[in-house]
Amino acid sequence: MGFNIRPNDLADLCKWDADLRVRCRRCGRRAAFDLVSTLNYFRGRGWNTSWDCVAPRFVCKGTSDKPGCGSKDMSVGMYPRPKPPRPEPKLTELEMRQQAKRERH
Repeated sequence: MGFNIRPNDLADLCKWDADLRVRCRRCGRRAAFDLVSTLNYFRGRGWNTSWDCVAPRFVCKGTSDKPGCGSKDMSVGMYPRPKPPRPEPKLTELEMRQQAKRERH
């Protein structure tokens, strides 16, 4: 399941609460990048953040565990941020007493 929208700019991912996913078209390696860090990196270097200009800036380098293929043929997409877990509702004093009473019986 994916998004059926295409951003015009890297900053548009903020609207959909998503990060950047980069995939190598040659070897299939994938990586997800934090949007804020990536935007700061691009803007700090004066790079264009237009959606069509983002993919050519990435190279499949890999990690020390699994080296990349070195390809510059990359595709970019959106990666939805995971939603934080909902906190459990706190019991009122009356509910706590009722629960304790049930546990005693």
